[in-house]
Amino acid sequence: MRSLGWAAAVWAVSFPFIAPGGPRALIRTGRAELSRSQLATILLLLGSYSLAQSSNASEILANPLAVERVVRGLLDGLALVLVIPGLMRNVRAGRLPSGIAASAMVFYLVAAVASSLYSLAPTVSAGKAFELTVAIAIVLTAATSLDPQRQLLSIVRLVVLLIFALLAAAVIGFLVLPSSFHSVDPRPGFLTAVSMTSPYTSSNGLSSIGALTFAFGFASFLAESTSKRRRAQMGAIAALGTVGMLLASGKQGLIIWATSAAVLLWLHRRRLFLVLIAPLAATAILPNVDTLWNTVTRDQATVTLSTWSGRLVWWAAGISAWSEHPWTGFGFGVGGRFATLTRIDRASASSLHNGYLETLTGLGLFGFIPLIVIASRAVLWSVRRLRSRVAVPYAILTIPLLLHTFISLGFGGWVNADFILLASLALMCDLDTSGLDSERASRLNRPLPVE
Repeated sequence: MRSLGWAAAVWAVSFPFIAPGGPRALIRTGRAELSRSQLATILLLLGSYSLAQSSNASEILANPLAVERVVRGLLDGLALVLVIPGLMRNVRAGRLPSGIAASAMVFYLVAAVASSLYSLAPTVSAGKAFELTVAIAIVLTAATSLDPQRQLLSIVRLVVLLIFALLAAAVIGFLVLPSSFHSVDPRPGFLTAVSMTSPYTSSNGLSSIGALTFAFGFASFLAESTSKRRRAQMGAIAALGTVGMLLASGKQGLIIWATSAAVLLWLHRRRLFLVLIAPLAATAILPNVDTLWNTVTRDQATVTLSTWSGRLVWWAAGISAWSEHPWTGFGFGVGGRFATLTRIDRASASSLHNGYLETLTGLGLFGFIPLIVIASRAVLWSVRRLRSRVAVPYAILTIPLLLHTFISLGFGGWVNADFILLASLALMCDLDTSGLDSERASRLNRPLPVE
């Protein structure tokens, strides 16, 4: 319950700044202008931080209904209660969820629910399938509302700010509360002798959060339509995201940060990037390759680096396990820890550190194909928006999401913040191609304010 308590406290303190309109609107009106979908999103993500102390597969099987999982289920259930009336009302009004992404989500959900019947850990799969039901209900409720574009992107913005609040709290904690925010890893960090961690997520998780929030903030900072005040705020988010990524000292965050920065500079400051930034970066990096390499690798052994910190071994085991049940997998959310990692004596790890393989081993091709369709729709929407430079802060998020899922859990395997972001962006693609009337279609081509 410690991680849940920390996450709840951080979000409670930061809520005035996260709420729509900021603290001024909250003080002036006396209420938070959150939709039911947004409030349900907060509850769902809060539940994801209710983590049991069980550390391996056998302990989970012995006590699948630990108090932390019960609390998580209650928060998910409350979130579902909040959105179901709105979803049913929208359906009765004829605003049915339609499109390729929405259909793929339904197929993905059916595969997850059905897997509970044959799962190696039925209770675990059923719980995670219920959580997936809640997540899909939230985004479909927003997608069938009267103003679906704004509702979906408001969820995206809310999720980004929520995880940014956790990162900001970790940076503060790193400075003032080392007992809870300093990693016990003996390897040095990128900038300091220790790396940053937190009671609610790992160093790698913070590193990825830092890179994702940097991408969102930097894209908003570069947007020509952004006001000076908003540009300063978004610049601060980008800067703190960078600091958090460096303090967490995760290579995955560094890769996401560099890729996102290069794409954004190419889009918005191409001449500056080609003429000044890229040459200066090359001039600074090339003479110091060895020093920088030692810093980034953090004195890891060569054998560890050659296996990507053991990931290649885990992935090979995952592919081997998947080949036994290529169509159905071993059950939603259990293919990695219960079917694969137990075979190589790594059952204390939570996942295969690859969301794509986690989905393959959990649901087989029946679940993997719908998830890839969802991801493809999100990528299609993002590419269109990046080309037209419309809603770039939202469109750039597909880069962190895709990379994070390749080197960690990401949006694959089960529900987390990454899945909410991906599903929302994928449904935006459905809205673009669903044959909306001209007035609503014109709204889709206007950038959504980031306030």
